[in-house]
Formats: sequence, structure tokens, C-alpha cells
Amino acid sequence: MIIVSPTLRHLSSAFLWISLLVVSGIFGEGWAPNSYGAPTPPRTLNGHQGEIFGLAFDPSGQIIASGSGDQSIRLWDVETGRLQTVLKGHTAPVRTLAFSPKGNFLASGGSDKTTRIWDVQTGKETVSFTSVFGNIRAVAFSPDGEILASTGDGGSLRLLNWKAKKELKAMKSGFGIIYAVAFSPSGSTLATGSSDTHVHIWDPSSGQQQTVFSGHTKAVLSVAFSPDGSLLASGSADGTIRLWEVQTGRERGVLLGHSGDVNAVGFMANGIHVISAGSDGTVRFWDSSTSRSLGILSNFKGPVWALALTHNEALMAIGGRDRTVHLQTATITPAQTSSGASPVIPRDADVGPPPVPPPHAEADVLIQPHELNPGDELTVDLRVSNTGKGPLYRFLAKTSSSHPVLDGRTLYFGKIPAGQSKSEILKVNIPKDMTTDEIPLDIQFEEYNGFVPPPLKALITLSGPPRPRLAYNYQILDNGTGQSVGNGDGRIQKGEAVDLLLTIKNVGVVPAMDTWVELTNQEGQHLDIRPHVIRFGQLEPNDTKQARISFTVWPDYPKQALGFGLLIKEKTQNVFLNEKVDLVVDILPPQPIIATNKIVMVTQDHASLLS
Repeated sequence: MIIVSPTLRHLSSAFLWISLLVVSGIFGEGWAPNSYGAPTPPRTLNGHQGEIFGLAFDPSGQIIASGSGDQSIRLWDVETGRLQTVLKGHTAPVRTLAFSPKGNFLASGGSDKTTRIWDVQTGKETVSFTSVFGNIRAVAFSPDGEILASTGDGGSLRLLNWKAKKELKAMKSGFGIIYAVAFSPSGSTLATGSSDTHVHIWDPSSGQQQTVFSGHTKAVLSVAFSPDGSLLASGSADGTIRLWEVQTGRERGVLLGHSGDVNAVGFMANGIHVISAGSDGTVRFWDSSTSRSLGILSNFKGPVWALALTHNEALMAIGGRDRTVHLQTATITPAQTSSGASPVIPRDADVGPPPVPPPHAEADVLIQPHELNPGDELTVDLRVSNTGKGPLYRFLAKTSSSHPVLDGRTLYFGKIPAGQSKSEILKVNIPKDMTTDEIPLDIQFEEYNGFVPPPLKALITLSGPPRPRLAYNYQILDNGTGQSVGNGDGRIQKGEAVDLLLTIKNVGVVPAMDTWVELTNQEGQHLDIRPHVIRFGQLEPNDTKQARISFTVWPDYPKQALGFGLLIKEKTQNVFLNEKVDLVVDILPPQPIIATNKIVMVTQDHASLLS
């Protein structure tokens, strides 16, 4: 969910409107004093032992609250990053958080069926409401702070007079789980998102449902009003964000780009830009006025569940599966924008039944430049021609790629009359620290009546600067003599200790500055490896370095081959070689000693019969 501090009166506990263009930088470790309005290094708050499901800033922007699957709520000092207090009381994961408009109280909802109110100053729980069934999914304070809305698995929208510790109304929707709730800026309207795929609009004073917005094909997980209350955005498990006119219920547009559930959505302060977060591990920024994507943040480890903004919209907090609260200043960074992706699809009347005779769509793609280096701008020029007799309606193309820089983009063509062509251009900046040599690109098409061309596939190759190349070989030695192991057949004897002499060579044309080797024992093997991590350091071109690794094979080792993992990595440029090595084990029993009455002279090199 998305939270903004409650001085922005028209925002619910689940969603926000914000005024940033693009969030600069990459999230990671580090801490710096807060300076609103100026970029600071990304910061992280660590301590939760479970996923982050809820985030909220207080009105001053000085405190960030985080709710987690570890059943705790943590209050952090934004300026210093220090943990102020831990609120304990929930007996199951904490799903949602919201500060009161004055910031002196915090509401929380959890999987323990409770909605709780906390005194922020003392850290004490002041009141608790228990639901009949299941998780509490969302909470939201009314703009005047007098009413708290609470929703969840029970399927009811509960309005609570939390100060008087009593329930005012329970609007039973009968529409399944209610995942999201938001008050309009005036407080006269409530919106909820449900598992029935619909957005429901309510009158909180009467408790009556006013209307239903239909269009999503899966559960609605997030809702948010625009600053003036005229529009509503909804995010769904179908991967789309839909824009609605609140008064008429008319669908204004659809934002495409997420490849999974849209867990959070909100309007920015100008009422034009939209922000969203999803299970695909991305936070996305949209410009509905130009039908373009403003940018994508995609470096998170797993789904993003929660997002929060300070009231002056200078600092953003993001949380999800990685159990970390990421803090980032919001600044305008044009270099991070892209100029051709993920449009808002207009829902106009420009559609029709399948035409007879039918259309015929053909697609071609031109990718430039042909030689691409990290840091370059990539241009994808997609041209669609209708060579049939009827029109194509609402034609669009979607990209998919294993690399986020090209994944989840949408190019919208709209109506293409018979005999005409249209082109759309996607421009992206390849990261300067790009380490992969190739970027696969798949382009799929959609059309209102299903008249689509075959998918297009491309492989974008990056030349880039030269990098080190690593090679290796090894020799098995007897632990005592340094000669070949065992009886000379290259097999390892059970129950003995042997050495592996590992040789690493840089066969590239540039130095390998920081080279490491890691050996890993496969599960279930009776094997000791010493050492299992070796640092070789710097390797100039054509340089070699060696190290001995000792193996002790247990006498009861049951297999005919000894397998272990060998990872050779140059850390500064992310060059690695990942191999599996199999060594043959001698499974034959040792030769018996035969008694003799002859005199035998045994030396280090041979044995001779003397008589």
C-alpha cells in the first residue's frame, strides 16, 4: 500500500498523491543527514525479521512507521535512522498503517483480526477493535481524524469512532475480501477495492453504496483519489491501473506495464502524474497527460508491498519482501526518464465489431545503434502496417525481457485504418554499470478483436569495454609426497586426504583486480574441503596463481564420483566462471597382501625379490 502523511487530507491509509517527477538514484546501504529538497544517498532501515507490509510517515515527516510480518511496528527517526520504539501487541503479521491527521496516534491492522490504535508519544495501545473473520487489510482516517475506516477478509467496511471506542457502521458488501479503502478529499465519499474485481463507491454518512466501477479482471488491491477528488485510480491483480471519473463512473484510461499484482497506486500532487508499486518488484511513475512512463525503479529483491511519502513529498519510503525500509529523496532527474513506454490507453469510442473483410497486421522493428555500449541510448522503432481491408482497433505492443530496462513497456498505436501504417518509438538509457553482454527482447501484440501479428524477438548485444577472462585447471596430488594421487590411475581413494592444486589464469587483455574462488560441497557428500574460499587478488593479463585445497574423503563415501562446485569470480567487474567438477573415486577394494617366504627389498621407488 502507499501512505502519505495525513496533512494531505484527501489521502487514505492505503494511497497517496505526490508531486515528484522521478526518484533519482539506486536504493542501497548508506545513511546521510536528511536535507529535504536536495538529493541524498539512498538509505536503509534494517531490523524487521519479516516482510514489510505497511509504511506511514507522520505529518512532520520526522517519523516513519513500518509494519511487518514479524508482528511488530517500528517507529524510526528519519533524520538519524535510529529506532525510536517498537510497538508490540499484534499476534500475527501487521498488514496496514495510518497516522492520524495530527500525527499523535497511529492505526494498525493485522492478520490477528484486530484494528489497533497507538499513542505515538507513549507507545501504548489505546484501543483495539476485533473483526469476526480474517486479516485486516486496510485502514484509513477521515480527513478530520474523527472516523477510522477498517476493511479486510470479513467483507465488511467498518467505520469506527475510535475516540469513543465504538463502531458506527458496518457496511457489509457481500463482495468478498476488501483489500483497499480511501476517503475522498472532502470526506464525503469512500472507495473500496474488492476481490470481486470491482471498485465500490460509498456514502460514509448513510452507509449506502452509491455506484460500482467495473473493468478489472482480477481483485482490486489498491485505490486512490486525485487531489481534487474528480478521479480515482485503482490497481489490480490483473497487472493494470485504471483511471475513473468519480461523478460519472466512466473509465478514463488504463496504465499497462506491471507484470504482476499492482499493490499500491496513487496520484501525484499535480493530479496528472501517477505512481504505482507491484509484485514484479518495481515502482513505476506515469504521466497521464502525455501517455508516457516517467521511469521505473526495479532493483528490489522481491515484491514491493508498501510505499509512503512525506507531506512535502521530498522523501519516499519503500518496503517489501526484502524486510528492509528503503528511504530515498525525490528529485527531478530527467536522465532517468524514458520517452516511449507504457502509455495510458484512452478508452474512447474508437472500437467496433470484427470487420468484414478483416484487417491484417504486420510488424517490423528497427533497433539502433547496431553497436551498443553501456551508457548509450537505445532506440526501438516499431512499425505496424495494416495490409488488410478492415481497421485495427486499440492496437498495442508489450515488451518483455529478462532485464528490467526493457521489460514491461507498452507502446500504444490505437486505431490503424486499412492500408495505413503507424510507428512508435521507445528510447531507453542502458545503465553505465551494465554487466551482461546480451539483452533479449520479446514483443507481443494485442488488438481489440484479436487481429495480431506474430511476436517479434530480438537479441541486443553490448560491445562495451574489454573485461578480464578467467580460466583454470587442476591437478590431484598425494597429500604427503606431492606426486600423483593413489595408485597412478587418477582415482581418489576413500578414507584418505588428498590435495587439489588449482591454477587460475587471466586469459583476457585487462587486469582482474579482485579475484576469488569458492568451493562448495554438494548436499549429502561425506567430504571436508579446506579452505573453501580463496582470495587470489589481482591477476594481470596472462598471469597465473595457484593454491592448494585439501580434501578428506570419508571411508563410507558411497558414490563413484566426487562432485563439488567451483566458482571463480572477479568482483569489481562481475566476471565469473561457475563450474561443477567431478573427481573419480576408486570403489575397488585394495589389493590383498599375499604371504611369501621370499626376502623382499622395498625402497621408495621399487620392490625386488632377493631370494
